Amino acid sequence: MRYCVTSRVGPANREVCARVNTLILVTTRPPKPEDKESLTTLVNPTYTAIRHLISADSREERDMWARQLNKALANLRAWDPEAKSPDDSVF
Repeated sequence: MRYCVTSRVGPANREVCARVNTLILVTTRPPKPEDKESLTTLVNPTYTAIRHLISADSREERDMWARQLNKALANLRAWDPEAKSPDDSVF
């Protein structure tokens, strides 16, 4: 979660994942030579961004997971100076 650049975890766009009740969050890391572009991976010269798709069984469960993940991210960013800053422009 320390490498998550998503400002707010929320439902995935239907163009990204057709399955309803799916959450999306994006992490970044230094690129590796074996990285390849895909639906879930964006390769740049300076970083590789990875989409994490998390599917829930119901809308209520999805919303509960989103609240908890957002709370964890807020706490991490408040207390960890090494945590990534939010940047939704990655994807």
